[in-house]
Amino acid sequence: MSAYYLEHANVDHIQKHFDDFEEEARSLLSLGLPIPAYDQVLKASHAFNILDSRGFVGVTERARYFGRMRSLARQCSQLWLKTREEIGYPLGTYQEANLVYPHVSEKLSRKEVLGQAQTFVLEIGTEELPPHDVVEATEQLEKSLVQILGKRRLSHGKVHSYGTPRRLAVVVENLSLKQMEEEVELRGPPVTKAFDQEGKPTKVSYPTRSWTYPWLLRGFVGKIMFP
Repeated sequence: MSAYYLEHANVDHIQKHFDDFEEEARSLLSLGLPIPAYDQVLKASHAFNILDSRGFVGVTERARYFGRMRSLARQCSQLWLKTREEIGYPLGTYQEANLVYPHVSEKLSRKEVLGQAQTFVLEIGTEELPPHDVVEATEQLEKSLVQILGKRRLSHGKVHSYGTPRRLAVVVENLSLKQMEEEVELRGPPVTKAFDQEGKPTKVSYPTRSWTYPWLLRGFVGKIMFP
């Protein structure tokens, strides 16, 4: 945006422009002209951005503006599809290509992907935040994400957090795409209690955690590996 829009433009006039663009879009929709109507929607969106950058749009008003523009954009799309169908799709139709390639080994591709650490970016949109809340929110986001990655046994490199009044982001370098293996040694119940006289597992043999069943195999001695 230019200095004119950010500093000198009359806000009342810009707000009137938004209303005029909206009214013109509705008029064109009633005439069955989706493309010119969509042009007016884009102009209305630009007028909204000017008002928002000048600080004349509150939280509640922003939601209302979005609702008005979203409604117009939806009507333009619906009218466009209707008119294309009525004239038999003169430019042809598009069918999404089949993205499944039988000749590519899915297992091999999965192994290659999981073996490479990648940069991970998490971006969160927010309502307008005060400056001091932005600093606190970015710090909390980084701290919480590091804790979550640790609990999930996902190795990673440096973590960077960024924030603006309306957007928070955190970047994790070299994030592993699979959990590190963990070795756990478990002790089951005594054999005399784990199996009845017929050699069948008793209720004592079945713990609350579904993966701790190895002692159901009589004579099992060893360690459990789980990803």
